[in-house]
Amino acid sequence: MLPGYVAGHYAREDLDIDLVWLARRAGAEFVQGAVDGLGARAKTVRVPGRSPISYDVLSIDIGVHSRLASIDGAHEHLIPAKPLAEFASAWRRFVDTQGLPAKRVV
Repeated sequence: MLPGYVAGHYAREDLDIDLVWLARRAGAEFVQGAVDGLGARAKTVRVPGRSPISYDVLSIDIGVHSRLASIDGAHEHLIPAKPLAEFASAWRRFVDTQGLPAKRVV
C-alpha cells in the first residue's frame, strides 16, 4: 500500500495493520517481544519473562532499518521507506514543502 499512499490513494492511517486483532481473528496468539532462543525440533520459542511458547507455525518479524549513513548525500536526498511511521512523516513534509497536491481518492 505504500505506493498507493505516495500516490495519494490512501491516508496514513490506512497503512497500519492491527496485528493483535488480525491474530485473534485468525485464531492465533500475537506475542510482542525479543526472542532469545528457538527450539526448532520442539517447536518452541523463548521470549524473556515468559514460559517457552509452543507453536505450529511461527512468524518472526526481524525488523528493518535503512543504513543511509553509508551513502554520501543520502540524508539530504533520500527518504527511507522503513520504518513506516518515519517515512510517512518525512513524505508529508516533502509534499507540503514542494507545494504538491495532497489528494486522496476515496
